[in-house]
Amino acid sequence: MYSMISPINSSLKSQDTLPTIIQRTHERPSSNCYHNIRVSLESNGASWEGNMETMTRSSLRMVIEGCPLVVRTQSLQLQLHSQEFDLEILGVVEKISAIGGTDEGRWARVQLDVSYDSLDDLRWQRLKLILRDASLHSATTHLRGILLPLDAGDGLWKMNSNLAPSPTPFLSNVKELSIPIVSTPVDILNTKGNIIRAHIDTPCTPLPAQSPVVILSPGYGETKREYIMLAYYFASNGFHVLRYDHTNHVGISDGEHLNTTLTTMREDLGAVVEYIEDRWPSNKKGIVATSLSGRVAIKAVADDVSVDFLFLITPIVDVRKTLQAVHQEDLIAAYTNGCDKGVTNVLGFNVELDHWLADAVSGQYSDLETTYCDIARIQVPVVMVSAEHDAWVEPNTTQAVAESFNERLREWMVIPGGLHRVLESPKQAKVVYRELVQFAQKEVALSPQASSLQEPTRKAIGRQNKMEREQKKTGQPPVELSGFWKDYLEHFHYIVNFSDYQQLLDHIVQLLGPVKSGEKVLDAGCGNGNFGLHLLRKKQTPINRETARSHRPFEYVGIDFVPTALQHARKNYQTSYLTQTSQDEEANQHGTDGTSSAFHCVDLNKPLPFQDGTFDKVVSNLVLGYLESPANTIRELMRVLTPGGSLVLTNLKPNSDLSRIFTNFVQETSSSEEIEEAKQLLNNSGKIREAEGEGLFHFPDAEELEQLIRTTSKGSETKVFSTFANQAYIVSVKKKFTQKEQINTPAISVLKAA
Repeated sequence: MYSMISPINSSLKSQDTLPTIIQRTHERPSSNCYHNIRVSLESNGASWEGNMETMTRSSLRMVIEGCPLVVRTQSLQLQLHSQEFDLEILGVVEKISAIGGTDEGRWARVQLDVSYDSLDDLRWQRLKLILRDASLHSATTHLRGILLPLDAGDGLWKMNSNLAPSPTPFLSNVKELSIPIVSTPVDILNTKGNIIRAHIDTPCTPLPAQSPVVILSPGYGETKREYIMLAYYFASNGFHVLRYDHTNHVGISDGEHLNTTLTTMREDLGAVVEYIEDRWPSNKKGIVATSLSGRVAIKAVADDVSVDFLFLITPIVDVRKTLQAVHQEDLIAAYTNGCDKGVTNVLGFNVELDHWLADAVSGQYSDLETTYCDIARIQVPVVMVSAEHDAWVEPNTTQAVAESFNERLREWMVIPGGLHRVLESPKQAKVVYRELVQFAQKEVALSPQASSLQEPTRKAIGRQNKMEREQKKTGQPPVELSGFWKDYLEHFHYIVNFSDYQQLLDHIVQLLGPVKSGEKVLDAGCGNGNFGLHLLRKKQTPINRETARSHRPFEYVGIDFVPTALQHARKNYQTSYLTQTSQDEEANQHGTDGTSSAFHCVDLNKPLPFQDGTFDKVVSNLVLGYLESPANTIRELMRVLTPGGSLVLTNLKPNSDLSRIFTNFVQETSSSEEIEEAKQLLNNSGKIREAEGEGLFHFPDAEELEQLIRTTSKGSETKVFSTFANQAYIVSVKKKFTQKEQINTPAISVLKAA
């Protein structure tokens, strides 16, 4: 049977069940509301104030002034202090709601709903005494909330057959060693004669002849390059590893993604297993499959693919429900009813949808019942990893599939707070990989080569990643991006309607600091001018007859290299400015050209056409990862920033999944027109993901981003936060006042957003 490990910092009780852990539900708020309890929310030196509204045995609601840097699923350490008692509770942010008014801004106040494990009678009675005390001694009762970093936890929930915790120590004997890994490219032909591009990863020192082999089957929209870390974990600990790109998919294997189907993925996996059998005929072997390839691997192993173990990472097990959850439409039903879709986005990438759905139905992949039928025919040991907040797979579905494996499921691990793509949190991914390696060693009776698990170095992984990324670019003609960005930005303007994006803009404004009268603000890579409009609405005050002559609004300058986007930004900014100012002729004496704004066509890959210290504030929103040399661009932004000025950068995280942001939006609207616009954004995000996989764009992770800032801004101090539904990073740089020879030395803080 399989066992359970609860997180190190978790307060799960032994009587909790999976629905309690994964589907936290709020109790009905108590009739007693405690408005007098002060709340302070803290995160890495930043703080916000507010009040607690209600508190029950298992939930809490608070209202915070301002827009705190917090995302849903983030852990929160609650400390409630009174004259007589102190109480500490570990909670999770379940919901974030903007409750500001029109005049003050949507995110002027935020309502946070927090859940935690139900308090026992003793702690509940103590809590009620504290709350009662608050009504009499409000000044002495204070609720302090400390936001924990998203990747602070290094634990997993390992679910057992009774769905109950049985605490077990975590793996502590991990040792990072520079074991040289050799990555050898190989070509494999599938049954249709298409070439599957693959790499075999092995230690530089030859392994014993009978060493086991692990096949890494990448998830939908992923490439073998994204599995270098996992491959190096296995290779460092006694395994041969083969990772590959699917054909008709992203990556460098033959075929175009438009033609991908689950059957082509199944054929590729079969061809790879045959290759392994020919090369290592007597070695034990296993498959590690992720996301949609997990469903493919279940069918392959159920049919005729012979392996000794199967590991599934966040597998999609009900294709119909996943498509419905992501796209808010039952695509399988639409297909069976004869609705033609043509070329359509599926899970972030364009495919010939009618062909894709026909294959899913005829190949018996499409629903949970077909998965059950395949699982019943699997005889090998299975390990499954799921994520607590997987927007693509329902927790109840995962639980039902886990139970259907019966005794064949040797271990089921849940990532606390995790999302569908494990790589979104490298720290959590490492914990998962270590567990998989250890279990694989036990399953194939492989004696560890050392007393501790060997952990590959970040440097080795990064070096191989860079090499394969450069190899992908080799021989490809230069890509003209102006047309791509023109098409992209034509739809990107609609993102301002997304709550997650509005929150991102508010976070930028907060970190940028007060914009004073007469200050100059540079928006580098302004696109359609979304940030400029947001800043204008947040900071601009109406001009009346009395103040018109002396009023000096801040000056906004937007630069981008797409002319049509600049035209759109200029028109909207000037219209918004005039709307906010008085209609009086004298108040509007500057006219359309006097809006204290300017827009220039500028390529951020080249030196900026501004003098040193021109701007008091500089913003670059979701641009950095698309640049040829981010370091050079940051140096230019720092050059044009005045001493004492603020620079705020945001950038998508590696392997970001914007489908979660799309899903959040469609849950807020019932308009079919808005949903269609949102689908266009989801489609464009798939193009970004594909370009990232091809090495055209590069989004650095937290450590790489911090290093980038350090090299361009010496003497920096780093802090980590979150924004944009945990899909981006945000960096705040304050340029110091120093002596003349040190005037460009800044102090920075890096705020992590995933």
